[in-house]
Amino acid sequence: MFKASLRSHLTLWFAGLSLLTLLSVGFYVGHIATEQMRQASGNALLSTAKSAAELLGAQLHERQLEVSLLSRAPLLKRGNLDDPDILTSMELRTQSRAEYAWMGVADGDGRVRQAVNNLLVNQSVKQRPWFQAGLRDDYTGDPHEAVLLAKLLPGSPNGEPLRFIDFAAPIRNAQGQVVGVLGAHAHWSWVTKIVDAAVLQKGTTPAVEALIVDNDGKVLYAE
Repeated sequence: MFKASLRSHLTLWFAGLSLLTLLSVGFYVGHIATEQMRQASGNALLSTAKSAAELLGAQLHERQLEVSLLSRAPLLKRGNLDDPDILTSMELRTQSRAEYAWMGVADGDGRVRQAVNNLLVNQSVKQRPWFQAGLRDDYTGDPHEAVLLAKLLPGSPNGEPLRFIDFAAPIRNAQGQVVGVLGAHAHWSWVTKIVDAAVLQKGTTPAVEALIVDNDGKVLYAE
């Protein structure tokens, strides 16, 4: 009787110990699996963010290079900013690149001498950051809301304020003197499409949202 009782207790004790061991192992394995899934998700998000940033950086660099090369064209180096061939060259660029909302040349005093669709012609852009920076060197600006162009261009379909990224480059004559600035404004919606393309290429799930935030913490994308 005593042996049977002891045998029963030992059996129950070993069964309980085995169950506890199984539960502990299961919990540990589950914890490891969860951590691995979390790490894999984090790596996927980082990869997507890097891909979007690299693609966006390459596109911005390409537009800046395009503006810079145009500013050094022989017809601009002649120094005559009223040359009609300059307007023709700018029109060809904007027709081939839908992202450009505006392109024009301003003289050293900041007066727009020529521009695609005659937008802002004879107006002063002297106080605009892109012009001031463009007098010194090639310039790519931060996203900003439209100021001078807001009333001259169609509004955004989603009701958001029009935003642009500015590109500029100094115009130097044959003697190397700065005689003006070539400026271009690209639609911010062009940037959002680049980011969308990068995210979709990575196969990101709909639950993941990509964000672009400026230095002040303001969310610029998604609009």
